[in-house]
Amino acid sequence: MLFEEKVVPGTSIPFNSPNNTIYIQNLPEKMRKVDSEKILYELFEPYGNIVQIKVKRNINMRGQAFIVFSSIDDAMKAVEGMQSYPVWFKPMRINYAKFKSYIVSKSDGTFDQEYRKQLHHKQEKARYPRATRKQVMQQLISGGGPMPNVIPHVPSGEMPNKVLFLQQLPPSVTEGSLRSLFQPFGGFRDIRLVPGKSDIAFIEFETEMQATMAKNALLNYKIDGVNTVKITYARR
Repeated sequence: MLFEEKVVPGTSIPFNSPNNTIYIQNLPEKMRKVDSEKILYELFEPYGNIVQIKVKRNINMRGQAFIVFSSIDDAMKAVEGMQSYPVWFKPMRINYAKFKSYIVSKSDGTFDQEYRKQLHHKQEKARYPRATRKQVMQQLISGGGPMPNVIPHVPSGEMPNKVLFLQQLPPSVTEGSLRSLFQPFGGFRDIRLVPGKSDIAFIEFETEMQATMAKNALLNYKIDGVNTVKITYARR
């Protein structure tokens, strides 16, 4: 069964425990909300009774949606049947929601308990704000090392990787200059240049989080004082 797999296919994200609500990522961001809801209903309605569809449109949640089924069995069948199904050529990444939806918790009498659990989750996130570029650079200047109580920010829609892909490197950049730039970041492992392609390179870290810290810190960085290097996650 699909829910027994360790991670969502195509990602490093572990599966949550099965419940009535499924969480969908990697939907086309430019699709209108009403069109997204209609398409999702047509795709998922064959798997069971749909109680609610919520398509997110705020800037941090674009391309994401929640679908609430009347039973867990229906939700499990939907996850198994529609995993990686393409919508506008983009494969959906489907997981179970971390929390029970309000509409389900109200119907089964667990609304107060569910509300308190989600409130606690939000309070915990507030205790550990996302890292800003300024915080990361200050940490480097002060001697590096792990940054306590900070979670690196990953933009919505990007799939983290411990390998970074550098583009638009000017001819003056060498392996030595790249090593000097990235080695101060914790977890730095290696640099891979591409023969015949002097404008690109790969930088490998020990973990995705360490790669993300470096990527965020060097956002819009002018590597030679003039040219801005483009840094993205390498494709898996």
